[in-house]
Order: sequence, then structure tokens, then C-alpha cells
Amino acid sequence: YFIGDLMNTPFPDTEFQQICSLSVIEHEISYDRFAKEVSRLLKSGGDCFCSFDYAEPKIKTEGMKLFNLEWNILSKDDVIRLVSEMEKCGLRITSDIDWKLSEAVINPQYCSPADVSYTFCILHFKKD
Repeated sequence: YFIGDLMNTPFPDTEFQQICSLSVIEHEISYDRFAKEVSRLLKSGGDCFCSFDYAEPKIKTEGMKLFNLEWNILSKDDVIRLVSEMEKCGLRITSDIDWKLSEAVINPQYCSPADVSYTFCILHFKKD
């Protein structure tokens, strides 16, 4: 468990077999810097699991903050950019993405922090 700058950590190269980023990348994370740092940290064959807030179509969240950070609910275009940056760094997604969104599990009736409806996505990447 690490609290700090996910794009610039103090850990040595190839320190980890697995990295889990749970509900982090929707908060002021640069996809290219994140991908480079994950690639640096993972051993060959290592796994990265990323979960994040997701909605399609894109929900405008300018000016909304959670945990004192800007909040960006990822859309399909955002996810495609994330996957592309990960692949540039030798991190391959392990399965096809199911783009169907059948239910927004976070919604104003449940516990939405900003009166918006969205769900979660999780992706699994493996380092070459």
C-alpha cells in the first residue's frame, strides 16, 4: 500500500510482480507517465490491475474534486488512450474490453458524490 505520486515512486526498477491501482487514475493521472512508471516497476511477466470510474458517454466533471484532486470519470475514448499508452510501454491488455454498460452502479439514489451516474471498470495488463 503506497500513498504518493503514482507517476514518480521511490521504488527500484523491476521491484514488483504485481501492481494494483484501485480507483486512482481518474484523479489527475497522466496516462503516459503512469504507463512509464508501471513498466519501470514491474518485473517481466508482471501484472498491473487498474480500476477506475467509467461512463459512456463522457460525463463532464470540470471543477469537481474528490480527495482534493480533480475528478475525471473515464469514457471509452479515455480508456482507449490509456490502453495505447500502456502498450507503448510494453504493457499488454490481457482480454478484449466489453464496452456494454448495462447499469450505472453508482448513482444519485445510491451514493454518487456529485449527483452523477457511473460504474467501474477494471483492466488487467501484463508486462512483456
